[in-house]
Amino acid sequence: MLFGASSTLQAQTPTPTPMGTPAVHNPSIALDDAYQPKAYDSTDTTVLERVEYVPTSGSRWPIVLVIHGGGWHGGSFYEEDLVSACLDLRNAGYLVFGIDYRLAKPGHIPGQDRHDAAHPDSGGPLQETNDIKQQVLAARADTRCNGQVFVVGGSAGGSHAVFAALDTAANGVPNWSATKLADAAVCLSGAYNYALREGDPDAVIAFTEAVTNYTSTQDTEEGRAIEYALSPVALVTSSNIKPLYLINAEFDTMPTPQQDNMKQALDDHGVTYQWLTIEGSDLHQFHYWHSADGPMSNTLVADDVINFLNAHRIP
Repeated sequence: MLFGASSTLQAQTPTPTPMGTPAVHNPSIALDDAYQPKAYDSTDTTVLERVEYVPTSGSRWPIVLVIHGGGWHGGSFYEEDLVSACLDLRNAGYLVFGIDYRLAKPGHIPGQDRHDAAHPDSGGPLQETNDIKQQVLAARADTRCNGQVFVVGGSAGGSHAVFAALDTAANGVPNWSATKLADAAVCLSGAYNYALREGDPDAVIAFTEAVTNYTSTQDTEEGRAIEYALSPVALVTSSNIKPLYLINAEFDTMPTPQQDNMKQALDDHGVTYQWLTIEGSDLHQFHYWHSADGPMSNTLVADDVINFLNAHRIP
């Protein structure tokens, strides 16, 4: 899988503390028809789903949408590290939805057209970001929601987390507007500038393959102009930005200049945000969820994320 985690570490980091995952996964639940692609495209038979993790006490909570990675062409809401993150967030008092979205190489989402010459947009940027918007809208409409919706995404899902918090364009999605944006986003090893070809050569090769497949572009000057326009960094046009927390590892398989480039764009527009680079680690996205946030630290990345969300939670 592109953007996968390496099995070795460049420097010693503490052993993650596993929280355990259920022997049997929670069943997936289809969104209501109003939040399916057919709500704005009657010919689309895609069925978007989510997996719910409900706190054991209370009746209304802030919702956290957890978005899987996989190079925009793979991944699942049942990945072990992602499920573990969902359980931690639930235990912290959030109603958590692991969500899916159409993929640039279909196969996991029921009813999706093939990503081929006849259906070049299937699983492309517009469809994937629209699916995340529908997931946000479905969460906001849930009677158990206290009015707040946060997003936590890894790798390609980290890119989608930025879109959920910054992209005000409806692009056909009914009722989407600036008032519906996610209230804060956590991006684990996100891709932010699809046109950027900097970083570790092997990581850049994998990144380029994933991006050109996702955007249906060629690795040319013209193609990169299209890729940039489709990138999260292109949404940074003012200081009016929802709270963001950008996290990566020093030797991440997502090219590390991706986070540097997003930080520079935010800095250039005077945006206040949080960021973390995990020194000495080569883990990727949810794989470092239960790792320490630095070589001399006893604080887990999971704790950092939960503390960030708590800081923006309605009392």
